[in-house]
Amino acid sequence: MVSFEEILQEVGPFGRCQKRVFLLLCLVSLPMAWIYVGIVFQGFTPEHWCRQPTVQEQRLACGWSLEESVSRTVPWVNVSGELQASSCLQYELKQDLNQSCELSQDLRVGPLVQCKVSHTTKKL
Repeated sequence: MVSFEEILQEVGPFGRCQKRVFLLLCLVSLPMAWIYVGIVFQGFTPEHWCRQPTVQEQRLACGWSLEESVSRTVPWVNVSGELQASSCLQYELKQDLNQSCELSQDLRVGPLVQCKVSHTTKKL
């Protein structure tokens, strides 16, 4: 069996011919560079969910962390056998959530609806 080192000795060092072949292959692949970079933008979807001003006000009033707020107000869906917070569904909540701040109370009640686009949501 021939080893890699023996083949490397037969081929010789990285000379002019190898450099030319390498540059030609780079030039051929240059127009397709958008495919190589595309995975950066298409391969990862960060966690996200519907923004609800009512929930944000309740979170600030009660001092909940973001994880506590999401676990109490966002519906869970089965994604590949794993429960995750839904990024497209939300519970239809009343505008006046005068709920207590106990963590045992679950705000996941009411009908499920698609995310509503609202331009009046407050930024944190």
